[in-house]
Formats: sequence, structure tokens, C-alpha cells
Amino acid sequence: MAGRIQFDRDAAVEAAVKVFWRKGFMATSMEDIKAATGVKESSLYNTFGNKEGLYKEALARYRTKVMGNFASMPNLEKPLETVRTTLLGIAHLATTEEGAAGCMLMNRAMELGAQYPDIATYARETYALIEEWLFVTVQRGQELGEIPDERDARSLARYLSFNIQGMFAVARTSPTEEFMNDVAQTLIGVLQESR
Repeated sequence: MAGRIQFDRDAAVEAAVKVFWRKGFMATSMEDIKAATGVKESSLYNTFGNKEGLYKEALARYRTKVMGNFASMPNLEKPLETVRTTLLGIAHLATTEEGAAGCMLMNRAMELGAQYPDIATYARETYALIEEWLFVTVQRGQELGEIPDERDARSLARYLSFNIQGMFAVARTSPTEEFMNDVAQTLIGVLQESR
């Protein structure tokens, strides 16, 4: 029937996420997308308008996934353990095939930020939300005495957020798990130090 979507939109967007994440926006062709989704080009255009429309939907899907990964923050009962688990999880992810692609938001902000300021803004807003979760978690850790309160909670949250982005950037160089664990453990140690 004309005008109705004849394919699984969610599955197509999920497949597009993987292609855009790995190759980037510019290097991904409609042929790549067709091959990954198994959907005809005309159907893709009818549904998403163009490659950019599909890309923005794929980026939103990726962001939802990232937000889900950080949804356990803040853990008000075990804040330091929450940060530890998060950092060690990122260290492990960075050494996997999926993690080797880095952070799709950061990758695309670097690739397209000058041409598409809304994508840079989208990434910045996402990182601000992650920083806020870290801030509340660190602040609670200070209240419980797990993290020294001599340090500013906001500065520590920014420090962690910045280094998390750095861990995803380094992931693109295929680091060893030992290297990434060392980075994570050092960050955890900084949280526990008093100055």
C-alpha cells in the first residue's frame, strides 16, 4: 500500500547507527546504508527525507543509548562505587570492537561541527547532562565522606567528564585493556585524594 512504511524502521535506524558510527557521515554512502539496512533507497528517502534525516535519527538513537548507560547515575547510596564501575566499564568497552569506534557524538562533532553547529550543540548538551550526573554523584560521595570535600564537586565532575571523553578518543587507537584500566584507576584515585 502506497505511503506506508514497508520495513522495520527501528531496525533500519539501528543498522544505520552502526554504519555512521564506524564510517562517519561524509564517508557513508546511500549504498552503504542500503547494504546495512536491506532497505531500498527509494524507501529510505520516502521515510527519512535524505541521508541527513536518517543520520539525525541515528544520532538521536545513539544518544538515547549513551543516556541509558549513564542512567544509574547518580547512585546516592554508593556514589564512589558507581563512578568506579562506570570508569572500568568504559575502560573495558574501549578495547572492544564496538568501543574502538569511539564516541559517535564526539566523532561527528569533530567531523561536522563547523558545517552543522546543531550537531556540536547536541554533543555539548549530552556531555553537560553526563557532567550533571557526575556532579550529583561526586557531591553525594563528599556528603558520605567517600570523596574529600576540600575539592569542588563541579570541578571534579568536569574533570571526570573530560577524561571520559578522552578515554573514548583513545579507544580509536586500539589501546590495551591494561592501559585503559590504569587510566580508570588513576581517575578513581584522584577522586579519593585530598589536597
